[in-house]
Amino acid sequence: MQKLTFNSKKSNRISTKDELYESLKNYRGILNKETIGYLAALIDLNFSVVMDIDDNDRSALSELEVYRKIAIYNIYNRAVNLLKDSGIPYSLSDNEYIDGLNISYVDEDYKFDLFKFDYEQGFTYDKMGESIIPRIGVISLYQTIESPEQRKKELENVKKQLEILKSAENPYHYQDNVYGGPATTWAFKQNKEIEECENLFKKLDSKKELNLKEQKEIEFTKQVRNLILQDYGMTNDDFEIGKSNTLRDVYGTKTEMKRTLVKTMPKLTIKNNIKYI
Repeated sequence: MQKLTFNSKKSNRISTKDELYESLKNYRGILNKETIGYLAALIDLNFSVVMDIDDNDRSALSELEVYRKIAIYNIYNRAVNLLKDSGIPYSLSDNEYIDGLNISYVDEDYKFDLFKFDYEQGFTYDKMGESIIPRIGVISLYQTIESPEQRKKELENVKKQLEILKSAENPYHYQDNVYGGPATTWAFKQNKEIEECENLFKKLDSKKELNLKEQKEIEFTKQVRNLILQDYGMTNDDFEIGKSNTLRDVYGTKTEMKRTLVKTMPKLTIKNNIKYI
């Protein structure tokens, strides 16, 4: 388990608690006491910044750079603290190495995501194309679910893709006494895709029960996701189908084994990434 650290050499590092309090002093003559108290409570990690507040208040606060820095600090540290207290084994890639936070379960050669927070998301722009306050970032939650129903749908997709691949005719002509060329390249690629597609079909069709690794993935992703949602005061009903919900597999066809639901807030997006097995 890695220790949470801050890298002062990184330009996009997360502010420290002392730095945030110092920045907040500059707003004492601008913001009312209630707002100052709210922001101070976020710095103290008393509750999550994602918790519901009035939409107008959140929109107004999101225009302040100090709010962005406090929000990032709050999201980052509350997630780490939740995992520390959960007893769930995890590996952490933190602000010392990346512009964000990646929390994963790692066991020898087996790894899966538990939580991600990417706060390096560029700027938002006004109607004139001028950059304004950077976005807070994107939170990614993960959920692995056993679903024979989704597997059955995926089998039908793979079966149709196999039929398309096998019925396709080579658009190029072989040339006598010529090795290689477009016809050979196309045939090689096509045969490889057919083989991979057939292997995927066999893997899906032969699935009878979960192995130990899959059981852990289902258990731990569920636990972490529930912890985060509870901390945020959210439920499944808060998420909607996003534009990225139509995911594609390696063949470019829609896959039934993944789904992404989205919750959009001012300058903050929360993604619920669902994986079926």
